[in-house]
Amino acid sequence: MSIPFTMLYAADTLTRRGDPRATALAATLTQLAAITPEGEWDDDLSNGFLRASTCPTPEGGNETACEARRLTCKDLWMVTHEHSLPPLNGGPSLVRAAEVWQAWLTDAESRPTDPRSVAMAATFKRELAWIQAAATLEA
Repeated sequence: MSIPFTMLYAADTLTRRGDPRATALAATLTQLAAITPEGEWDDDLSNGFLRASTCPTPEGGNETACEARRLTCKDLWMVTHEHSLPPLNGGPSLVRAAEVWQAWLTDAESRPTDPRSVAMAATFKRELAWIQAAATLEA
């Protein structure tokens, strides 16, 4: 699996800013880049982050945690959108973005004893459902 150059470039740009929020976003991008399926397009990821930034809080869910995640996705959308290469495949696709979220979910579920992975699996699962529903409307 090759690591998407644009995600690493965006992470490097954030790291150079030096503020704690940018450093945390850079770490997130680097972690996600390592498990992003080969051949995924920058605009698909950017589009997925934009969609995930509007994901509603689940029934009985923690609104504060969901709001923080929406803010993270919005920030990730802004930086990936800013650093995205021009689309080579006809533009961004939520279907392809859903494939990336599925890969991230599968990776997180592979570590059921790690509390952070369990929490991220729940988050990716919720966002994946939201992105898939939007992809259905897009088609």
